[in-house]
Amino acid sequence: MVNKTAEIGLASKGRLRIIRELWLAGKPLSIYMIEKKTGIRRKALVSDLNALMSINWVKEIAGRIKKYELNLESEEVMIIVKALRDINYIE
Repeated sequence: MVNKTAEIGLASKGRLRIIRELWLAGKPLSIYMIEKKTGIRRKALVSDLNALMSINWVKEIAGRIKKYELNLESEEVMIIVKALRDINYIE
């Protein structure tokens, strides 16, 4: 059976931007900061974050202000990050 996770996680350039910015930040970011760094409008950003959380590539950190971070415990995330670094999409 085909694993659809990659299709969901890599379905848009917005999701790639989110992955890149969360990796480069190296710390959890608020939705405002992700919006500012990626240029993605809030409605699309929320949709992309929800998709990435549904496949466990991004974790939401609850608090007064919700923050988001890559799930570095996910082998898939680390494979994607490595591939993006290999093609110089991520520094």
